Amino acid sequence: MTPHLDRACGGAAPSQYLLAAALTLCAGADHSESSPSFTPPALTPALLSAAWTPFSTAAAAATTTATMDPMVDVLWALFRRIDKSRDGKVSVKELNAARKRGDLDISAAEAKALMRFSDEDDNGNKELSFAAFYVATTDKQLDPRITPSLLQLFTKLDANNDGYVTKKDLEKASENGLFLTKKERDFLLKAADADGDKRVSLSEYVNVFADTIKVVLSPEEEQQLRAQFALLDDNGDGYISKSELRKQCKSTGLTNKHVVATLQAADLDGDGTISFEEFVQLMQK
Repeated sequence: MTPHLDRACGGAAPSQYLLAAALTLCAGADHSESSPSFTPPALTPALLSAAWTPFSTAAAAATTTATMDPMVDVLWALFRRIDKSRDGKVSVKELNAARKRGDLDISAAEAKALMRFSDEDDNGNKELSFAAFYVATTDKQLDPRITPSLLQLFTKLDANNDGYVTKKDLEKASENGLFLTKKERDFLLKAADADGDKRVSLSEYVNVFADTIKVVLSPEEEQQLRAQFALLDDNGDGYISKSELRKQCKSTGLTNKHVVATLQAADLDGDGTISFEEFVQLMQK
């Protein structure tokens, strides 16, 4: 158990089960082209629009040499194995199911402690994002370049949900809504596969493409947008929920249709809320 998770357990006996499970998954996962495929959920128009940006030839110039924690790829692969719904969040039900399958070798107490890092969504459900999962298991903050919208797009590309993107995944992703040409698919693999293992890990993808899907703001622009965002984010949790958006629409005379339309346009990661990053993307349209 990591120090952070150990404290959440109230000082329970140390255990390396969680990271051991992740390392076992990394060593023994089936990355072959015969791995089972999953059908991605429906894509929003906003996500389809954003999907084109990373695959321009200009992306090659965005490669960064920033150091990435090697555990990112291991934990992301484990997170994908647990998140069977592919919604970018791990529920209590999914966590317990992973324990029963043997994908996650932790005790009930450790699972309960892990869920203490979860956020409550608009429906009152406790769900664990990858950022929270990473903090709980490493006691470190996730690289800020790994944003919710980037994870959402990477998940769409990862057709078999194993945490890596292969040529086969890209062909499947194209068949299921991400309309990438062969040239675009080949470019992604060539640009991002730094270690030459014929698959793209999350860290490799981030190192090449993160800057191409990020809106760069001046300090003044960011200050103004954060002030506008804060007016909508009533409870100050960093997200605009459907209820908060509905309250704002009601005060300005707008209908529920406007709430639904705004969420569809802005909610790139499909979690039912609007993050500041998604809010910024929306304001650029």
